[in-house]
Amino acid sequence: MEPPPTWSEQNKHSAPPHRNGEAAQEALPLRGRPGNVLPGRPPAEGSKGCTARGTWRNPRQWYFQRYVQHLPAGGEIVPFDRSWYNRAAVEHIMGFCTGQEHQRFLRQCPVFERMLVEDGILLRKYWFPMSDSVREERFRRRLEDPTRRWQPSAIDMESISRWEACSRAKDGLFVHTDITEAPWFVAESDDKRSARLDMIAHLLSTVPRRTVPSPPLDLPQRPPRAGYVRPLREPQSYVPDHAASIGR
Repeated sequence: MEPPPTWSEQNKHSAPPHRNGEAAQEALPLRGRPGNVLPGRPPAEGSKGCTARGTWRNPRQWYFQRYVQHLPAGGEIVPFDRSWYNRAAVEHIMGFCTGQEHQRFLRQCPVFERMLVEDGILLRKYWFPMSDSVREERFRRRLEDPTRRWQPSAIDMESISRWEACSRAKDGLFVHTDITEAPWFVAESDDKRSARLDMIAHLLSTVPRRTVPSPPLDLPQRPPRAGYVRPLREPQSYVPDHAASIGR
């Protein structure tokens, strides 16, 4: 059996149209909070997002089973905001999995990802590190801003005391899973907007694509009035104009 193609070879030869889908993973150190790195993505046919939250069935499943059901078919893009790397980061650091489960993940993950690549899935993995000062500043902003105080979770707060453990977990994760067929790509994220643009530009540069012409759209003519008379508005119940009282 031939070995699976390397990442560079994937960009020279795309898989058959009916098999080629894309799975894009974004990962952050536990000390940060994941955000949508693909803002404004148009609703392409078959595209969907996946967070794969835990369920009561998960402890009785093969670990990767909860993610397999979300893998893309041909023509789909599936961003894994909460990816299978939870086991090597959050679960491992916070003690949500055993040491044996963690080591099993590190052994199985490269095999699992090579299977995906061999079958035609374009797997892209992105890591968004940030400096300690920026990370702390973002935490403080969330705590002080009434509109964002809901964002930090209990795990986020606990992770502050485990910064070095997070770094060690990331280093070990890269040693085992930064493979030729599916390498990690690092986008420095002290400047969040620049990190998003860099990641999107890189992602697009790695995906075989062609320009699809858009048909012209014409606004239809409005038909002439046919005797309709709008009823009085006074009987209707209106929302009070609160915005006027606080200024715009």
